[in-house]
Amino acid sequence: MILAAALAVASFARADDPVKLIYIGDDNGCWTAENVWSNAVTGVKSGWQDGAIAVIPGKSLEIPQDVSAYGLEYTAIPVNLTGAGKLTLGAGGLSAEVSGSWMNCYIKNAGGLHLAADQSWKLAFTGMFQIGNNNNCPLTAEPNVTWTIGGRVQLCGAAAGGLTSDVTMIVGDSVTLALDSNADYGFGKPKLVLEGPNVKTDFGNNIQSPVLGGNCASAVALRFGATLAFNAANTGYFEARELKVEGEGAAKLSRFTGGVVQLAPGETVVDVADGHTLLLDAVLTKTSASTKLVKRGAGTLTVAQSAEPIDVTVEAGTLQFASRKWKHFRFKIDAVYNPMAWGVQISEFKLLNGETQVSGGTASYDESTVILSSGTTGTRTDCWEHETPAKAVDGNLGTKWVDQRAAADQIAQKGDKVWVQLDYDNPVQVTGYSWATANDAGPDDDSQSCRDPSAWRLLASDDGVNWVELDRRENMGPYAARKSWVGTFSVGSGLGADAQLGHVVVEAGGTLDLRGSAAPASGSIENRGGTILTDAGAKTEKAVAVLGGTLSRGPATFGGKFFRVTLMGNRVSGWDCTSIAEFSLYAADGTRVNQGTFTDKSASVAAVKDLAAGEVWLDANGGNVREKVVNAFDGNTETMFFVSGGKPSSDKPIVFAFRLPDDAARVAGYTFTTGLDSWMNIDWYHRNNPIDWKVEGSFDGQTWYVLDEVSVKATTPNAAGVEYNGGAPYAVTGWGEPGEGEEQAFDKETAVSVAPGATLELRSEKMVVGHLAVDCRTAGEAGGTITCLTPMPNGTLDLTVDDPESVREGFVVPLTIGKVVNAKNFASWTVRVNGVAKPKRKLIYRNGKLVINGFGFVLICR
Repeated sequence: MILAAALAVASFARADDPVKLIYIGDDNGCWTAENVWSNAVTGVKSGWQDGAIAVIPGKSLEIPQDVSAYGLEYTAIPVNLTGAGKLTLGAGGLSAEVSGSWMNCYIKNAGGLHLAADQSWKLAFTGMFQIGNNNNCPLTAEPNVTWTIGGRVQLCGAAAGGLTSDVTMIVGDSVTLALDSNADYGFGKPKLVLEGPNVKTDFGNNIQSPVLGGNCASAVALRFGATLAFNAANTGYFEARELKVEGEGAAKLSRFTGGVVQLAPGETVVDVADGHTLLLDAVLTKTSASTKLVKRGAGTLTVAQSAEPIDVTVEAGTLQFASRKWKHFRFKIDAVYNPMAWGVQISEFKLLNGETQVSGGTASYDESTVILSSGTTGTRTDCWEHETPAKAVDGNLGTKWVDQRAAADQIAQKGDKVWVQLDYDNPVQVTGYSWATANDAGPDDDSQSCRDPSAWRLLASDDGVNWVELDRRENMGPYAARKSWVGTFSVGSGLGADAQLGHVVVEAGGTLDLRGSAAPASGSIENRGGTILTDAGAKTEKAVAVLGGTLSRGPATFGGKFFRVTLMGNRVSGWDCTSIAEFSLYAADGTRVNQGTFTDKSASVAAVKDLAAGEVWLDANGGNVREKVVNAFDGNTETMFFVSGGKPSSDKPIVFAFRLPDDAARVAGYTFTTGLDSWMNIDWYHRNNPIDWKVEGSFDGQTWYVLDEVSVKATTPNAAGVEYNGGAPYAVTGWGEPGEGEEQAFDKETAVSVAPGATLELRSEKMVVGHLAVDCRTAGEAGGTITCLTPMPNGTLDLTVDDPESVREGFVVPLTIGKVVNAKNFASWTVRVNGVAKPKRKLIYRNGKLVINGFGFVLICR
């Protein structure tokens, strides 16, 4: 044994007594140890530094108590850390000596893995780094640690198992977490926690949850003003199912160097705690029509950019848009190009709206700034009196702002005060900004170390106290030209003139802040009892505003739980057998809602109203029930409901009814599935297919509403086990009395408005509307468009006009309607003008337009 003479057994190594070298395995004659702590050895292996831990194949490293080490290295799979203690690693980090193959590391010790301060720590391997296995194993780091992680990072359970562990990966303040942009890495059920305003992240192209059994349950928490940044220039993919903001400070999800962030299909929950803000400063795109942001928590979510319409539901707290108008703007310089320069300088700063400079602002800067008179010597100052921050907004490229607080020996204590601010009496719209270099200190000027800014932020505020970050730049420059503008930097424009919104829903308890916002080009807003803040004041009524583009609704759905099916004819005239394999009800998302175990109560229940959930009633009208009616709900196309001995007709139909559970989804459609006449054992089973039928629904099992009726000879499949209509459910298009059987497009009290050029598409004739609102001042002649409209009786039309007297007989409402069903219902509507009811103004529908029709009498005296 080469090293045998030099080996000595070491005592147990505790946190205050770091091990020199722990080596497990049988390599070049080195000592093999089954229990590392009872057989720890000291020594130096060629190329290793003292204090490293090495693990050779097939061994586990038990951590019974807290211990520190220089690093952990291993050469093959697997590496298992077990025990109750915490392992703290220094600059050696965790790495593998073998590349080109999958190298796995499993962190299962309860104390977890901790990175010591001021280290550059690397997970430099090709393989799986996995922490947790039904244990709460923390992965933490002290300040000033840089993590560079390649391979696949999985913070969850066993490699072949599900997302079983509630592991948290904590990135502390002043910690940099970098993930190889070419790697595939995932975050499972556990949280990635970023803590502190100085956290820096570079997630390359992705932050996503591994798909194990279709389960994507990852979450990310931003604490104390942390930033989650995608720094790659191309598309990033965000698949975390929850983004949570906790602790003090304003957090941020951004991409500093362009590109977009894709949101995964389904809901992404953004939970911002009370008193906190989150800025989504990235171009957001959706990967599916189902992509949606759900805002929860009492805090504020600020959206800066959106590349395409993203649907948002505000369940709690506030949703606002960073591109709205603001009263205060602050240009904050964070770093100078040459860190050894004695200060930073610029000659000018300006705000832009499009290509136009935003003028009229008053300059201000930190009140504690020390200003020294010209000619004074021997005293360290912040700024000279002829080079204050105000010189950056005096419109003169020949003057400049020079601030010594950005110097290397000052910035740690005073760097947060290096800013110039523009204050406006009224909110202004800003889409970009720029700054100009000063007269000296160019990048090649050796005598004057370069004092150009290399990192900065643009902040905005309503009150000068609470600030939102609109833009951030890092690692900029150098800029060779002197006294020159360095270019224009854009500010996210989520509600700019050409912006697009999806459908924003504001629930009761939620707030949508549109104050100062430019009118978006498309999108819609639905207020379900929340608060919408506008420049005209808070709006809390229920309303839907289609701002631009098209909002589609439908088809109709039915919320009752009782259903009745009446079969009135089968495929072959005179044939006395009727059969189906399945009768299926579907929700709007395509989910079947009536599949399961049903019980036939035909013999014991006298009326349908007495059925319990999951029970069926049948009236075969004298026919012989050869196979049970409950077979129509079992999901098995090889069983069927079969009646013989009597041809069904409108006078003598076959009727079955059933009741769904109370928590069943609303029904949007239905279909039949053909059956096989197994009783007769013949191959012309298609003769049994129903071709005339009626489907009804009820809320109480007594009052019935026709949901659909087929009274012509329907075409049916010539095969067994096949759904009618090519597998597409028949839509629920029938309706009953208003407020009961029909599905309203919106609640009766919901005011529906459609802006000029926008369209509201209602995809069912029976989706009713009970309240329309039209702003005649901005609608033009044609106004918005509603493709199909069924007015419910006793509805309301709200008109906003400049001159109330203009709303008289013959007044044409500026709204285009493609088709109206039951137009007579408009006669019972109330017309309100500027909020005042006009009982003598009635509404009629004529040639695609709504027209005011006055009534009364004329007295003629002769």
